[in-house]
Amino acid sequence: SPKIKADFIKAFGKKNDDLIILLDMDKILSLEELEEIDAVNEA
Repeated sequence: SPKIKADFIKAFGKKNDDLIILLDMDKILSLEELEEIDAVNEA
């Protein structure tokens, strides 16, 4: 079964019927991925 990377999740909770997930923006993308995005934006 595939593994789901979840180390970018800071916290989660529930309010009424809504699920709230707080993300760690520094961990969502790797440094390489951020550099690739910058390169595409500069092109």
